[in-house]
Amino acid sequence: MNLIRLGPGAFRLILAMAVVLEHLSRFMIGKPAVMIFFMLSGYWVMRMFDEKYSKTARPLQTFYVSRFLRIWLLYAAVFLIAMAAHWVFTGKADWQDWLALPIFGVATHGRDIIGVTWSLDIELQFYLCLPLLWAIMRQPVSPANGSTFVFVLLAIWALGWFLTIAYGIKTVAAYLPLFAAGAAIYLLKLHVSIRAATVSTALFILAAIAVFAIPEMRPYLIYGSGDVSHDLLFAFFWALLLVPFVAFNVRQKSGSFDRHLGNLSYSVYLVHFPLRGLGREFLGRESTDPEKLLLIALTLLVSVAVYVVIDMRCEAWRRRVVRAMNARPTTEQA
Repeated sequence: MNLIRLGPGAFRLILAMAVVLEHLSRFMIGKPAVMIFFMLSGYWVMRMFDEKYSKTARPLQTFYVSRFLRIWLLYAAVFLIAMAAHWVFTGKADWQDWLALPIFGVATHGRDIIGVTWSLDIELQFYLCLPLLWAIMRQPVSPANGSTFVFVLLAIWALGWFLTIAYGIKTVAAYLPLFAAGAAIYLLKLHVSIRAATVSTALFILAAIAVFAIPEMRPYLIYGSGDVSHDLLFAFFWALLLVPFVAFNVRQKSGSFDRHLGNLSYSVYLVHFPLRGLGREFLGRESTDPEKLLLIALTLLVSVAVYVVIDMRCEAWRRRVVRAMNARPTTEQA
């Protein structure tokens, strides 16, 4: 199969596995994967809001409840299992870890037994500002309002990184251009050729080779620079090279199997880090390379089980809640 023509679901699963590999190796490939996830979220969530939620009887309520439940229900289940397993295997319980259960704030306070909750915090913050972004970006495009939007977006982005680096306050502002890029792909109906997608992928790979070839830059690809904020900022710019590929990928056909792969990526994303931590506690040391391969296989098996047993049921319940919300008449209709 032509890798450039990957289905959207398969691509999301590959991104999730990149995060797994970063946490099990010295290669810094997980952070750019998260940045690309943000772009994809900008596209898919903007598309859902525009085509689905904005047309419901209660657009904002439906959107916020639906998207929060989609993120939080499975997260809460994995969180509770991870907390219980950690206590059983280690006999230790740090009650400050419960600060992560609501998700909001984790990116700043850092109490994160799941290991990736900071990105879910950023995602939920994006949901809060998406209706405003939708209203602004749906306005007719002209050189004047387009340049103003870009200027304001860059100013917000600069403020976000200032708050991150100077005060450790981590908000969606630092990643808003990624979400906006994904949203623009949908709202501007951007169609990218396979040639442009291939060039985008090639540039992404060549950038990695160039950075690896420069000794001073190499830590951004291997082990990390020692400053997580700097690593994330590097990943931000590296991921931007894949915008054309993302624009191409979201237009690819996605059958039921591909959609299952995409949904499975969330389970993989959530369960791998707690499994890694439990493995380390059980062994009393870091895993060897063969053990890491076994851990990857175990992660996939557990993720499939979590997806089938928990996530699919959570998703069915979320859909019922959303239907019920819009089945009740509004005040005007009553």
